[in-house]
Amino acid sequence: MAMVLMASCSNAEDKLRSTEGSQPVDITACKIASTRVGYSEVGADVAAAWEETDAISLFTLEGATVNRGTLKFVNFPDAGDKTMANFTGRLDKDVSSTTQIYAYAQYPNVYNTSGGITNDLHFQTGKLTGDGSATTHDVLYATAAYDPNSTQSVKMTFSRRMAILKFVLALPSDIGHAAVTACKVVGANLYNKVSLNIQDAALREGIQGSISIDAPGVEVADGAASFYVAVYPGELASVSIPITIGGAKYSVAAGNITVGAGEFKTIEVPADQFVKNAYDVEGTVTDTEGNPMPGVVVSDSYTCVQTDARGHYEFNRNAAAKFVYYTVPADCAIPTHSATDNTAYVYLPLEEGVSRYDFKLKKLAGGKESSYKMIVIGDPQVTNAYNPYFTSADDNQIDVSDVYRFTHETMADIKKTIASLPAGTPVYGLSMGDDVQYYGGYNATLESQIRAALGSSSMILFSVIGNHDQDGNAIYKSKWEENFGPTDYSFDRGDVHYVCFNNCWFYSGAAYYQPGELTDEQMAWLEQDLSFVDKSKKVVLSYHIPLTFGTRPKAGAASLNLPTESAHYSSSRLAKFMSLLGQFSGGYELFCGHTHFAINHEIDFGGQHILEHCHAAACGDIWQSNINICGTPNGYYIYTFDGTNTQDCYYKGTFWESSRQMTLFRADTDFNAETYAADWSIASGKGAVVANVFNADSKWKVYAVENGRKTEMTRCNSQGQDAFAVGYHHKYAKSNAYSFFSKKNAYLIMNHLYYYVPTDPNAEITVEAVDGYGNTYRETTANVVTEPFYNYAHYYSK
Repeated sequence: MAMVLMASCSNAEDKLRSTEGSQPVDITACKIASTRVGYSEVGADVAAAWEETDAISLFTLEGATVNRGTLKFVNFPDAGDKTMANFTGRLDKDVSSTTQIYAYAQYPNVYNTSGGITNDLHFQTGKLTGDGSATTHDVLYATAAYDPNSTQSVKMTFSRRMAILKFVLALPSDIGHAAVTACKVVGANLYNKVSLNIQDAALREGIQGSISIDAPGVEVADGAASFYVAVYPGELASVSIPITIGGAKYSVAAGNITVGAGEFKTIEVPADQFVKNAYDVEGTVTDTEGNPMPGVVVSDSYTCVQTDARGHYEFNRNAAAKFVYYTVPADCAIPTHSATDNTAYVYLPLEEGVSRYDFKLKKLAGGKESSYKMIVIGDPQVTNAYNPYFTSADDNQIDVSDVYRFTHETMADIKKTIASLPAGTPVYGLSMGDDVQYYGGYNATLESQIRAALGSSSMILFSVIGNHDQDGNAIYKSKWEENFGPTDYSFDRGDVHYVCFNNCWFYSGAAYYQPGELTDEQMAWLEQDLSFVDKSKKVVLSYHIPLTFGTRPKAGAASLNLPTESAHYSSSRLAKFMSLLGQFSGGYELFCGHTHFAINHEIDFGGQHILEHCHAAACGDIWQSNINICGTPNGYYIYTFDGTNTQDCYYKGTFWESSRQMTLFRADTDFNAETYAADWSIASGKGAVVANVFNADSKWKVYAVENGRKTEMTRCNSQGQDAFAVGYHHKYAKSNAYSFFSKKNAYLIMNHLYYYVPTDPNAEITVEAVDGYGNTYRETTANVVTEPFYNYAHYYSK
């Protein structure tokens, strides 16, 4: 298969001559398959011929800049040989010296994008030729050097980069000649969309999924059903054909198929591989060696089942289910969306007419990880392209997007943190929801942008859905699901079972009233999920809105009569949650986000002391500053799990040293008309010191050391505000209401402020904070913030 570039030709179309370039590019193409209908099956191969309707896309690359052109058919040099043809056209811009050119034959389903050559394989007719057929989903590619100053032709050899399979399914005798009404091809490593590099047509990126075959394209004759399908070449595993014949649904196992680029292969499947479906969803879970994986939990987020000794599972899907996922066992690796996108990919979309969903798991080389890090990120909450919140201090105008800030601040710091850990330390991640907010209008790419950012480090990350990922809009929610999969799912790491679920539900016409509850169906699913978990494990529940103080009275919730419920109630499901969690001797953790302030919230309920970790937001006050509304810096949390023990947890402020776990203030300092002394009734005029200890809870001990004498500081623990945070946001935040970040926000509970009134107002005080894990953190009043707060960039650059 070849083509020739010639120095001159008079056959160029006028519309091509109107492009920017002036150099004519004329082509003779030899032995190339047609881009339309010129294929024919000859024995075990396909023969091809050019068509007069064919066209060729042409590229050159100058660094990252792509120079494109289109070439149209001119004639056949030999009328009797349709494998050779002349084409003519121009590049958009002339080239001055010998340049490598790249070309592919155009199809309706094969087209160029900014990053490569895209082939959409989703839907095919099942025919060999014709519009939408297997051959119109092929990619015909060539490359050669082009000298614009030469009068000599430059031949290029085209090659086929896809493969074509012909399936011949022997029909069981009881099927007869009934009509086919649905047909798909599914399997591991089967791509339904690929993007190829311009330079070499190698795979750039791809989306794995099923390929739909047009039912009329499946020919039923001589006791067999046959059709053609174009696939990206490779080792296709556990290939099956979900097919509906005469109203009955079957799964037809075709096994593993290895096929190379340009290959045409016939796959004959015997009749005994037809299995009539008794269930809507079924499949097999195996390891990479093909061995069955018994005991793996598989679910559609409504029904949970375990695989049997053969690794097989089956159940009837819920009509509302959108995905089937498996709970990753602790001794297996977590698959990701791609080599460059480390967000977890443990699910498959449920498709109409498809009942078989197989999964392949990779065993961890060292077995179950007894110890690992879990990085927890609260509310990334990136908004649309350029956020009007970016009006900060007059001399510090910020004009970059939220996604940019999250990528270059939060994720950059996370990458640095991971790099500082001992080599080989397993690191995982959890985003606690509100990955996006469609502030300013809908942006169809926002969820994919934040997924790319979240997946850009070496940690493998899971996400839960938040209220702003949905905001009562089905399209918004579907975008989150499109990028992250099911909203209710679970996975295992070490001796910990993680359950992630959606607890943001919207009443009709009330986009911002989230009850922070679970439906009856969710509770039934949760109970099923936990029933399969070893009762010696620890369980971590992960969700967005707090369970202990997240439910709004306006959402129709009822108070549990707890002291913390003056503005927001505890979940009505709390008693059931605690009953379920009480089964596990390894204990539990409750993880959430939502609030934009840090709090380890503790309540006494039902005879139990409950602590809920409400994680500060990575975005702080929605990217209006570098702080949350409680004064905690933008950042994230690093947990160490060892067996069932939560061995350590500390807060990592973005661009802060990990040892820095507090900020000190003087109670009398005027932060733009806000003071700690006034807010918390602290003695004025005596040099009182206030410590904001970001991750504190009741197990922490915080001391002031004055002239060698250590005194335990007084803890603030009630609804209130942080004067430092309010002072900044009140003056510089241009979008959020004062009621959001001040004491007028009845949701805001401050329990990590501590104060001390020294004997000597001029003494230098050292604050020592000892956490529940035995770590001691220190700060001195030499670093106290004593000036009215002006510009967060100035402060955080110190």
